[in-house]
Amino acid sequence: MNKCACFFTSTLGKKVTMAVTGLLLIGFLVVHLIGNLTLFPAFGGKEKFNDYAHLLSSTPLIYGAEALLLAIFLIHIVAAIQVSLRNKAARPVAYEVRNTFGKSNAYSRGMLHTGLTVLVFLVVHLVTFKFGTEYPVSGTHSTEVAALNAEGKMEMKTVEVLNAGSVEDMGKRDLYRTVVELFSNKAYSAFYIVAMLVMGLHLMHAFKSACQTLGLFHAKWNNLFARISVGLAFFFAVGYSSFPIYFGFIKPEKACGMNCGSSCNPCGSKKDDDCPCCSGKTDINLPAGAQLPEAPKAPAIPTTPSAVTK
Repeated sequence: MNKCACFFTSTLGKKVTMAVTGLLLIGFLVVHLIGNLTLFPAFGGKEKFNDYAHLLSSTPLIYGAEALLLAIFLIHIVAAIQVSLRNKAARPVAYEVRNTFGKSNAYSRGMLHTGLTVLVFLVVHLVTFKFGTEYPVSGTHSTEVAALNAEGKMEMKTVEVLNAGSVEDMGKRDLYRTVVELFSNKAYSAFYIVAMLVMGLHLMHAFKSACQTLGLFHAKWNNLFARISVGLAFFFAVGYSSFPIYFGFIKPEKACGMNCGSSCNPCGSKKDDDCPCCSGKTDINLPAGAQLPEAPKAPAIPTTPSAVTK
C-alpha cells in the first residue's frame, strides 16, 4: 500500500477528508442560500425563482454537479462515521470525569448526532422538493364568458381563468408553488426550522474543527476562527429558517401564489375576495389560447318608425 493510501485510511487522513469535504459543503450552502433568496419578493419572487430553478435543472452540467455533490456528501458522512467508531473503539469505557480544558464541549461531542439529524433532513428535503409534486408554470388571464344574471337574462361577465403558461414557460416547473404548498403546512415548517437550528449547531464546531485539522489554527487566530464559526452557524440557521418562517407564519401564500392569510380551502389560506383562488374566479380552468363560446346576441331593436310593425 503506497503512502497516499496509507494516509487516507489513517484516522488523521479521514479527519483531513472530513475537513476538506466539509468546507466544500459550506461553500455549497452559501451558493444555495443565495439562489433561494429569490423566493422573496424583494429579490424577484415567483417568476425569478422559477427562472432560477429552471436554469439549474435545464443546464447539461446539472447531472455531473449533482453527482459530485452527492459524492462529497457520502465521503464526508462515511469518514465521520469511521472516525467516530475508531474513537469509540480506542476507548470503549467512557471517562468517569471529563476534563476537557476548554477543548471539548457539547457541540463537538454531539457532531455525529447533529450530522445524522441533518442527513435525515436532507432525505426529506429531496423527497419533498426535488422529487415532490411538479406543477407547470401557470398564471391567470381575464376573459369574457356568457352567464345568467339574477334576472335570468344572459349577459357577459369578466372572469379570471387559469392558463398553462406562455410559450416561453413551456417545460418550466412551478417550484415556487411547491415551496408555498409545503411551507403552508405549519408542522413541516416547524420541522424545517428545527432542522436548520441543528445544522447551525453542527456548523458551530465544524468550521473551527476543519481549520484546526488543516493546520490553519494559530494562537493569534484562535478567537477569530471561533467567532467565524459562530457567525457561520448563525448565518445559515437564520438564513435557511427565514423561508419557512416567512411563507409558513409571517406571510403565508396560497398554492396558486396569491398572498393570503391562514385558513381557506383548497389553498390553505385566509378568505380574500380579491384573490382569484378564494373568490372562485378560477373555477373555469382552460388551456392557454382556448376560446370560450360567445353569448348569443339579442336581436337589434328598431329605431325608426317605419321599421316598427303595428
